[in-house]
Amino acid sequence: MKNPILNNRFWLVVGILLMVECAALFAFRSCPRQLPERKCSEVYRRYAHVPGVEAAFVKGFPINDTLGVDVTLLRAADSVGWAYLMNKFDLPKAMLEL
Repeated sequence: MKNPILNNRFWLVVGILLMVECAALFAFRSCPRQLPERKCSEVYRRYAHVPGVEAAFVKGFPINDTLGVDVTLLRAADSVGWAYLMNKFDLPKAMLEL
């Protein structure tokens, strides 16, 4: 004769374990992954540690269904960073006043 109390507890434990596993899988898939710096672009490595400049690298950014490109984003965090980037990319000084 089967004990219904043990049977119910068994399925409760199995259900809880299944929910925990699903939550862990969802958290793992939704967390962004970081590349090691050696796998990022040369531009990223050049500007990543410059004070006043924030650099980001996106590997395989989707352009359409079949094409993905590696993208480096540079952002000036302050006016010193903006002037530094303007100087490095040889942009006209008139853009400093914008």
